Amino acid sequence: MITLCVRSAFVFEESLSGTLEPLSIDWTEGERLAFKPPSKLKVSEWAERHRILQAGISRQPGPWSNDTTPYLVEVMDTYNDPDVRHIVCCFGTQLGKTEFEYNVLGYIIDQDPYSTLVVYPREDDSKNVSRARIQPMINDCPTLLAKKPARQDLFQLLEMHFPGMILYLVGANSPAALAQKPCRNILRDEIDKFPNQIGNDADPLSLSEERSKSFWDIRKILDVSSPTLEDTGIWKQLQSCDEIRERQAPCPHCRHPQTIEFKNIRWQQSAKETPWPERIQAAKSTAHYICEKCGERIENDSRAWMLQNGRWAVVKKPAFKPQKVGFRLPSWHSPWLTWGDIAEKFLKAMQAKEETGDTEPLKNFWNGWGAEPWKQIATITSESKILSARCVLPPQVVPREAVALTCGIDCQKQGFYFVVRAWAKDMTSWLVRYGFLLSWEDVQRLIFEDTYEIEGSDMRASLWRVAIDTGGGEGEGDRSMTEEAYSFIAQCGKGVFGFKGSSREMTGKMKLTVIASKPGKKNIPIPGGGLRLWVVDTDYFKDLFHNRLQIKAGDPGAIYLHRDTDQDYARQIVSEEKRRGRDGRYKWVRVRGENHYFDAEIMASCLVDPVCYGGLGVIRASAIADQALQNEKSTKPKLIKSKWMQ
Repeated sequence: MITLCVRSAFVFEESLSGTLEPLSIDWTEGERLAFKPPSKLKVSEWAERHRILQAGISRQPGPWSNDTTPYLVEVMDTYNDPDVRHIVCCFGTQLGKTEFEYNVLGYIIDQDPYSTLVVYPREDDSKNVSRARIQPMINDCPTLLAKKPARQDLFQLLEMHFPGMILYLVGANSPAALAQKPCRNILRDEIDKFPNQIGNDADPLSLSEERSKSFWDIRKILDVSSPTLEDTGIWKQLQSCDEIRERQAPCPHCRHPQTIEFKNIRWQQSAKETPWPERIQAAKSTAHYICEKCGERIENDSRAWMLQNGRWAVVKKPAFKPQKVGFRLPSWHSPWLTWGDIAEKFLKAMQAKEETGDTEPLKNFWNGWGAEPWKQIATITSESKILSARCVLPPQVVPREAVALTCGIDCQKQGFYFVVRAWAKDMTSWLVRYGFLLSWEDVQRLIFEDTYEIEGSDMRASLWRVAIDTGGGEGEGDRSMTEEAYSFIAQCGKGVFGFKGSSREMTGKMKLTVIASKPGKKNIPIPGGGLRLWVVDTDYFKDLFHNRLQIKAGDPGAIYLHRDTDQDYARQIVSEEKRRGRDGRYKWVRVRGENHYFDAEIMASCLVDPVCYGGLGVIRASAIADQALQNEKSTKPKLIKSKWMQ
């Protein structure tokens, strides 16, 4: 009896003697392709041979070239190291890190097919990336297109079937999606944007890694992100690596290899009184690099050679073969940037800090460009330190430099805490008034009737914008405090807003929503088209307030208190501290006493932020009285009777 068996790409005939003899057979081209073993390529080699960058998305569309981003070659090829199980890439922006992830994914589909889980911060991100990037990449690459299933139901946005594998795309905010079938490969993008926990205290990083448990000896995990804080996300993953590598580049003059440090990027320094646009332009046009060894200037025309001839250096080396390898790469290595671009980005961040006290642009610079975590601010916890911000102005007097008055009102079960703060165009601010009110009637007088003396003038100022907390609490009868606040705000006109702290992480610092109906099951419509409610990242604005408290008196953005500010106000401002939670992230938590004035200050600060209808940018530098709230409203609100008005 003659039997045929297939071994690799050869067919053998079993003879009567039991030996195997090669059988000559004519193969079709399709059969040859089917039986042909995959060529042994590294990821970087596969990318150069097969990857096509999409027009309209990539900066340099067309075939992938390793020469454009030579620093990515070693990172990609680490995937081919059989001993490495986990790769961590702590990268800055504008370095091609997203495209290199797609190279790894394409290589897996074509050369190393095992079921793969790709995790993005949110499920919507997964759908958008799949639609705009991953599926077009597959369609543009002939070798991947040949593996695409003919049936559309096997090629969906979040699940794609290929020979030997299934590709799943999920959001880190979905515990059900993370609990997919076992996968050998886990690719996680922008992990610092992942939620702290999902479901029943589940960590999305740990939950996704559970999917690869059965592949413990051959699994591959890839984490890519820019860092945020020291004790969480990609920086924490980097520090836990067995081996860490950083990129070095040689000096074109002395050939000394060195880590490119921001401190060695120099530019023409301008006098402090020089306007910021001129300072930034001067820096951008004169920026250069100084070699740490020979001290020679490295201009932009030598930058390309310097980066092209760089190498990865091991800065943390274990005594054993590493299984978890980390790479750190700041944006200084980007071929698409100049020394001047880096100087410009930094100085614009410094301008924002100086003019407004806002450190967010500076944080973004070090996170996104420097690939460094942001060190937490030192919060002020001393009441005496808070009171040291008192100035000579008496209460209820507005300094002549001010252009607007804002008011934050914190609603409580039995009354209202409030602050009134005056603002100059450079974001310097003064506490004008604070206190406690018993009723909505008192709140109405505060908003629509009370005015304040302008220093050295016969004019009086009224409130420009007001923020009212819409938090819960008991109201009159069946009415909650939230319902009473909604009803009051809806009748106040466009200068009065509802505010609510976000209960989850936000992508921005403020978001405007419209509430169409009153709280409760009856869905009673709110008159006038609904209520404008700002949902706020309170942690961001609390950081900002404490940053401004630490600005030296006389500098733009400094915070002042009126001369009679007392211990009770100071005690409430230091009632919260920023502390690290179990997940390693820092959050503001109340540690002592009441915090109502602090909350009111945060709301008053939100009203001048550019996100809030342009902030102070919409105000002319004219008399503050011209900005009176009465000009923005049509009628006073009808009073809401409650038990506090009795």
